[in-house]
Amino acid sequence: MSAFGDNLRALIKKGGWRNQSDAAKFLGLHQTLLGRYFRGDSEPLVTKAADIAKKLDVSLDELTGLKHGQAGTGGSMLVREERARYAAEQPARKAMERLRDRWRKRPEDRESIEHLVALVFPDDAAAVIAWLKQS
Repeated sequence: MSAFGDNLRALIKKGGWRNQSDAAKFLGLHQTLLGRYFRGDSEPLVTKAADIAKKLDVSLDELTGLKHGQAGTGGSMLVREERARYAAEQPARKAMERLRDRWRKRPEDRESIEHLVALVFPDDAAAVIAWLKQS
């Protein structure tokens, strides 16, 4: 079992669905996939987990178990998949590194860069700007 699967099962039980099939339909999942999540055989990427959390009206932390440290020291499959996905996105990663380079080398462009970051990452602008400021 995984923290994600255990939490998902508990939230669905709490939600009062008649059966797993009804819960799967509500979440936009195939019943087989929902069963795999319950057993811990599979975990979704963060984007899908966020969608499930939104439909269940809970935080992503609560759903994944990260809030209370349930994911364990090795990290959940979900976290490992996201890390692998990030590493595979080399063009985006290189673009962010070029943006940080420009931030460092051209202080006169910082206001424009902050504006751009706010437009592209409205929910995470502060975190991205903090990343840009890192040495």
